[in-house]
Amino acid sequence: MKKAMLTTAISLVFSITLTMASKPIANIQFYDNYNYLEQVTYVENNGVLDGRVMPFLMDENTPIDQKAAVINAFTVNNKIKNNAMTMKQFLARKYGENFQTLNLEKLTADELFCYGYLTLMDEGGDPDKALPVLEMAVTKNPSSQTIATIHALVAAQEALDNNDQCGAWLTYEKVQNNANLTNDMDDGISSAINERMKDYEGACN
Repeated sequence: MKKAMLTTAISLVFSITLTMASKPIANIQFYDNYNYLEQVTYVENNGVLDGRVMPFLMDENTPIDQKAAVINAFTVNNKIKNNAMTMKQFLARKYGENFQTLNLEKLTADELFCYGYLTLMDEGGDPDKALPVLEMAVTKNPSSQTIATIHALVAAQEALDNNDQCGAWLTYEKVQNNANLTNDMDDGISSAINERMKDYEGACN
């Protein structure tokens, strides 16, 4: 009996490890440099998007990298898996629309970015639903390094899902080499992401 339980436990751990490894982009953590923000520590400890955090994400004066850090904290704690839906409800109220039929074209680049990135978190790193939203964010603000970088990561995950590690690296590298982007991202984010993405650079050799 004990042997069977041990085998089951090992199999479960192995399964979880494979699941996390298959979607590595969503698990890249860079929020640590922003632990001075109350909203970051709140998400880290509670794993819920609510009225204590939403005003921070929806405030147009909040720097985009800080918004990214708050959402990134869901990599360690995402209790309810419907945070993107919560934000969509807040946005629908702002624009006076039904959240189920909310016209995403009305949203600002920052709002699209937050909604798209939250979707990625809720979907466990699956890019299918998040990527179209983040593409809209890039279109509305093509100069933001933060938006472009997160978009590139999600596009890179799509390449990884198609067993194209070189494509994943090239997608990310293109953004890193884009001198036209505005540097609105903390160096700590760049370092954390670069360290992880370097794993795929060798696939192009």
